[in-house]
Amino acid sequence: ARDRLWFATWSPPVDSAGSPNEKIVHTRLFSYDRASRQLRRYSPGDSLHAHLFNDIVVLPNGDLYVTDTAEGTVWLLRAGADTLERFTRPEPWRLTSANGIALSGDGHRLYVAFTAGIGVVDLGTHKVRLLPVPSDVTTAGVDGLYWYRGSLVAVQGLGTDERVVRFELDPSGSRVIAARVLERGAPPFKRPTTGMIVGDDLYYIPDAQYDRLGWDGKLAARGDATASTIRKVRMGMP
Repeated sequence: ARDRLWFATWSPPVDSAGSPNEKIVHTRLFSYDRASRQLRRYSPGDSLHAHLFNDIVVLPNGDLYVTDTAEGTVWLLRAGADTLERFTRPEPWRLTSANGIALSGDGHRLYVAFTAGIGVVDLGTHKVRLLPVPSDVTTAGVDGLYWYRGSLVAVQGLGTDERVVRFELDPSGSRVIAARVLERGAPPFKRPTTGMIVGDDLYYIPDAQYDRLGWDGKLAARGDATASTIRKVRMGMP
């Protein structure tokens, strides 16, 4: 809507200035205005602790939310602002590694993927709670997360649960009532990650292979390494 490109970056860790035994990952959020060709960057105000900006969602009014995987938090950049604000910070012993993020259809809630499952964040109170699920459904280990017609579409990459799945929500959007696997096993998944929805199709990366990247910033040679691809899967109607 604003002809602007947003992206997040990170670098291999370096020694912390605050602790000789702690490694710090430098991370930045960037915006690129195509009309003016102006590039702007934003960083967390706290540089003594680990941060890793990951997934982004932009609201209709221009506000932006970005997950911080290393800290397990969500940051807010208000439209036109120059400084990031820490929007919410769940209990670190309960919800960790914030990753995928999506805005509800009514614009009142954020859904955030944590290691333990998908959390729902009230935009008014900033409070976070884990989305309840049926006993035969897991929302753990989600990477990419997207809102689609009253449901959440997720790229899940936890162990044997590497798949693309659609989580059906109740009318209030406050709990998962069912899950339907859209794709799994073909092609071979190698650390599936993020994508985007266009119409009724999800375009996503099934084989990011990010586990090849070491903490020294180098790619490990591996016999099964392949060129990463983009795959399209039809979500299906409600």
